[in-house]
Amino acid sequence: MVELKTTVELVNWARQVIGDCVQLPDSPWLDPLWIASAAVGVGLVLALWGGRVLRPAVVVGFMVAGAAAGKRVAGSLQVDLLLGLVIGAGVAGLIGYLFYRWWLGLTIGTVVALLAAATFSAPRILDERQAFEDYRLGVGTGRYDTSRVPLYSMTDMRDYFWQQRRDLVYRTLGPPVLTGLLGLVVAILVPRLASMVGTSILGVLALAGGAGALIASRWPDGWSHIQAHPAWATAVVGVFLLFSLLYQATHPGRPAVRAPVMPTPASAT
Repeated sequence: MVELKTTVELVNWARQVIGDCVQLPDSPWLDPLWIASAAVGVGLVLALWGGRVLRPAVVVGFMVAGAAAGKRVAGSLQVDLLLGLVIGAGVAGLIGYLFYRWWLGLTIGTVVALLAAATFSAPRILDERQAFEDYRLGVGTGRYDTSRVPLYSMTDMRDYFWQQRRDLVYRTLGPPVLTGLLGLVVAILVPRLASMVGTSILGVLALAGGAGALIASRWPDGWSHIQAHPAWATAVVGVFLLFSLLYQATHPGRPAVRAPVMPTPASAT
């Protein structure tokens, strides 16, 4: 299992790698504090009401994506943009609604696979970090230069992990992939249970991650105290996850309104 210190180290390294490999546009909405605050809000909604809002959220998300695609297609075809928006949103929303179980399965499978990767595969990646850094910096070769540290690149990641340590990749990705496939099958067969459990786990993780980032940036002393007592933090997350599961199980949503049953008149004798 991954300890809190190891998780923080892995997250910081992943953030550094992504920051070097992906050029994100300059936007105030991409500020880490905004992202952390959004994670707290979204995580709270998913943890408490995820099972009820997931299907409408999927349909709305498909409609937004379809509207954006329809607008672009309409602009390229020189037709009315409103027509492209309406048709794109309608078609995409219908696809999201009809194939909801498959989108749910893919989402739950991805979440379960990421959990398995972070729990069981992350230590192997961290143990390999020093060897990868030596390879990236050219230690023991003629290109080793202590005066500068090159940025991370996808080429270095691919050349090292896929060409030289492919066996590690198979051992590391095998269990998460199998776990994700199992989660996909379960979500398709039992969508109600899968949506409840999946949104509870995802919501609690988003809430914990966002809250941790906010505490670390705004209250460093409090974050140091949390790192000094990781068992307490784990217990709080576990208790809230249990509360989330119980709340969603006992509040499944408003029951459908049925017409009152009229008594059958007695037959005349």
